[in-house]
Amino acid sequence: MRSRSLPRQSQHDRSSINRPRRTRACPVAAARCGLLLLLLLTLAPAVRCAAAAPGKIELTEVPAYGSTGTLQGRVSDVNSVSDHAVAVYIHVPPYGWWSRPTTADPVTRIGADGTWACDIATGPRDRHAIEILAFLIPAAYQPPVMDANEILPESLYAYPYAQTVRYPSLKFANCDWMVKRVNDLTSPGPNYFSDDPENLWIDDAGRLHLRITRRGEQWYCGAVIAKRNLGYGRYAFTLAEGIKGMDRNAVLTFSTWDDRTPDQNFREMDIEISESGLSTSST
Repeated sequence: MRSRSLPRQSQHDRSSINRPRRTRACPVAAARCGLLLLLLLTLAPAVRCAAAAPGKIELTEVPAYGSTGTLQGRVSDVNSVSDHAVAVYIHVPPYGWWSRPTTADPVTRIGADGTWACDIATGPRDRHAIEILAFLIPAAYQPPVMDANEILPESLYAYPYAQTVRYPSLKFANCDWMVKRVNDLTSPGPNYFSDDPENLWIDDAGRLHLRITRRGEQWYCGAVIAKRNLGYGRYAFTLAEGIKGMDRNAVLTFSTWDDRTPDQNFREMDIEISESGLSTSST
């Protein structure tokens, strides 16, 4: 299958990681490969965020994607650490959010020196978590238990939190992008997504290539997600080869998405380009 390349001056708007959406019937599993653009995420090891409740929380050690390590952090600016605890959540696509270390024990205690540690790989798929949030909560507070839930409750964000994501990344069009890597069927599609150089790469001219490949019995797609919100405006992408000759089972998708607004259909807007249609049609 021929790859599609995009020149370095291309830019676009915003979106998110996982996109539950409608699918179209297609004779192969890798019916869709898309360019997905992400809102409000960062790959920094720790992100400190203001909240109504007092205190600060940070992540000091984050296990690498695919590993089975312990998440570690530090709490500060609280009168007494014994009056606080940490609630940790991980997002494992395509399943959703999970409480960790376990759903039966969703609270992590804080040491006298303000440090804490949480095992975030207690489930069989946890090493494939791509997003991690840790909330600084009152010790008497019972945090909501997540067991493959689609989104986190808005009430949690009243507390200080630290956030990180664990995707491989690349730089394209003066923007940092996360590379989507999911070994289970997930949206859009559903499909498998790979960070293998066969599926996506930047060439010497600075152009982004996305490709669908088959390895064994599975098809893998390429997708990237913007690490920051680019704001409103006009963003243009140019296809170096156009869509002429693109496989009829492939779809190039540009999307916006907002995890925090499910009541507004996640603010999803799509541009989908393909040569699908009747094989006998002349258009």
